Amino acid sequence: MDITLDSTNSRYLIRAYEAGKLHINDEIFSHSVIVTPEQLIHPWTPKNFDSLRKAHLAELMISSPDIILIGTGEKWKIIPSEWLMIFYELQIGVEVMNTHSACTTFNVLAAEGRKVVAGLLIV
Repeated sequence: MDITLDSTNSRYLIRAYEAGKLHINDEIFSHSVIVTPEQLIHPWTPKNFDSLRKAHLAELMISSPDIILIGTGEKWKIIPSEWLMIFYELQIGVEVMNTHSACTTFNVLAAEGRKVVAGLLIV
């Protein structure tokens, strides 16, 4: 599904997401990534939700974000609250949602000039 937002100054824009594929700018990724408006890190180590560990979440602290989005794959899944405590203690907003929703939210926040980081699990 195409999720392009028309106006943004971001270097990286998520163009579309479908199960197993993520389109960022003109590239297609079939593995998990971390994306900010200015930086793309790929692959992100966890291959899917079941391989996600607390240590992987620390990697989302790049660029001193105001908000962190975690896309859990096709379906929304619960991340243990104790894993998210580091973000709460640092007063960084964190939202956990399915990857499609995280992609859409990322584009909106990036277009607003927000300091956002998204960790996106593709599968």
